[in-house]
Amino acid sequence: MQIRNLFDDDQGVSPVIGVILMVAITVILAAVIATFVLGLGENLSSTAPQASFSFDYENNGGGAADKLVVTHDGGDTISASSLTFVASNVEGSDTDGPAYTTNVRIVNANSWSDIGSSGDVAAGSTVTLNGDDFVYDPSGSTNALDGTADQDGDTNGDFVELDGSTIRVTYTSDSGDNSATLSTWEGPDA
Repeated sequence: MQIRNLFDDDQGVSPVIGVILMVAITVILAAVIATFVLGLGENLSSTAPQASFSFDYENNGGGAADKLVVTHDGGDTISASSLTFVASNVEGSDTDGPAYTTNVRIVNANSWSDIGSSGDVAAGSTVTLNGDDFVYDPSGSTNALDGTADQDGDTNGDFVELDGSTIRVTYTSDSGDNSATLSTWEGPDA
């Protein structure tokens, strides 16, 4: 037997390649079926909804609480309890003192249903974030920054200022396994 004949002889190549391809197809098919049988396939379809939001900011200029109207402009309908607002750099202030930025937070669980309406959030749904939804909380206070309650001890009503803030609309699935930021608003001074 000559070595040259080994390289020129194609006999038996087709059956070997055929067997290798059949084994590969079987392994891939088994992996796909196992993914769905073991429940791993459920996570493949649990992505965040696609929705767009617009923001209408009202700067009330130092004598009253600012307002931010959030509107669902289009996309998927989402459960109100799955949408939350995350605020950063929110300021509280009053007419005679400097703004304070520490310990200002959104009241309660801050979901769309806590602040606005419950049920589903569809295109055209709106919610307004204003002084009623924020507190200055150095010691567990629940008084809103709506211009009527005094938070810093100087007898002047305090209010929320959103011009330097960032507000994010976030989605969290009912199971809590999936979350995403759907939209972000930044104030004019953020």
